[in-house]
Amino acid sequence: MKVFAAVFGPCALISPASLAAADRAAVQQAPDELTVLTPGSDGIASGRQLDSWLKQEFCRQVDRRTQAFEKLKSTAGCRA
Repeated sequence: MKVFAAVFGPCALISPASLAAADRAAVQQAPDELTVLTPGSDGIASGRQLDSWLKQEFCRQVDRRTQAFEKLKSTAGCRA
């Protein structure tokens, strides 16, 4: 065993069980590390922020299109 430890150094002290425990700890910690968005000041959870933004953007674009449509007075205005 001394020869093995001399050749492989401190790596010889790491057991498969300790590696498995380290992997489990990393997996349990990983979701927290991957969270990029934080809950906004409006109270929307990070998982719903994209959905909320898309709905807001859709409504904004519909309002913009409705205003442009209401400005049309004739067929000539539609073709322009």
